[in-house]
Amino acid sequence: MTISFFVANFPFGLLYLTEFMVLDTPRLAYITKRMISVFTFLNIANGTVHFIICISMSSQYREVAKQLLRMGRVKNSIQDSGASAGHAFNVNSVRYE
Repeated sequence: MTISFFVANFPFGLLYLTEFMVLDTPRLAYITKRMISVFTFLNIANGTVHFIICISMSSQYREVAKQLLRMGRVKNSIQDSGASAGHAFNVNSVRYE
């Protein structure tokens, strides 16, 4: 993934640097802007494919993604600890699901 990230983003740096050098040449400025658009597409495609590969390969990544997409909604499963008054709760039983 690092190599694809480098391939998709390294040209951005070069293109943005050259964009300032060719501002007074309209044709080269146009070509530079078009190439920036192409590498923007590659960057988006790289991010999308990276997400799909991570989701398909790692069960831990899937679990964290599920937790993040739920935006912190908590499912309470507070259980009575068996105290005689019935007011004591097991704090460790609150979990994200």
